[in-house]
Amino acid sequence: MIFYEDSHIVILYQSKEKPALAAKGKSLPKLLPAPQFVPNFFQFKARYDKPVFSQALGLIIFLISSFALYLSLGPTVASEVKFHLSQLKKGAIRIAKNEPAKPKKIQFADLLGKIEFEQIPAPVDVNFGIVIPKIGVNVKVVSNVDAENPSLFTKALKQGVAHAAGTALPDQEGTVFIFGHSTDYAWNVARFNAVFYQIKDLEIGDEINVFYDARRYFYKVTEKRTVSATDTGFLTEPVIGRRLVLQTCWPPGTTKERLLVFARPVGQ
Repeated sequence: MIFYEDSHIVILYQSKEKPALAAKGKSLPKLLPAPQFVPNFFQFKARYDKPVFSQALGLIIFLISSFALYLSLGPTVASEVKFHLSQLKKGAIRIAKNEPAKPKKIQFADLLGKIEFEQIPAPVDVNFGIVIPKIGVNVKVVSNVDAENPSLFTKALKQGVAHAAGTALPDQEGTVFIFGHSTDYAWNVARFNAVFYQIKDLEIGDEINVFYDARRYFYKVTEKRTVSATDTGFLTEPVIGRRLVLQTCWPPGTTKERLLVFARPVGQ
């Protein structure tokens, strides 16, 4: 039998086998559990589903979601917007001065030509620093850092970017290897360990300035390459003369692969 009583439904059970079992001398089955009371959904909804409560809960969820979205994507978007606005500004200045567009490709002969230094901000460190005008990089380079020791290079990357121990210095023949993180998390884009986030936007022919021992070394990008995280073959490649290699994590925010930017000194 079922009785409807206020906000509950009462369900009762009666065994039809009880008399027959008793007549045969068999033990009676165990009593069924006490009746279960099921709350009425509509009264529960009417009690707690108030407009003010629902709206407040929705607002809290929206604010938390918006804050999490800002932490994860805000700095990245801001960095990208800043970069593209700077490129538009440079393009407008070039058009106003009637200057030709920069060629997309670079020939070997271009590396032997006369250096025309671009006006750049004063380097933060003339003893060892790097300035890349196109992407707004101007940071200290920490020299002779063990690239195989995370505790050491993580500490160095908080100061700027790192020069790998065992590779050449700017005044020496061979490969100068400078590395940094694109970023560990998106909200760290603005931190030092994300200073190389936008070397992905460098193109063939773009300029890189390295300052070492109070001297300026001028390079132009000649190649970009994506390799696996464990591929260090580029460091053992035979190199004639001097070469600069910049490295960052790829894709940004991961450690899956490495993005390499190769550059050669101009007029040296």
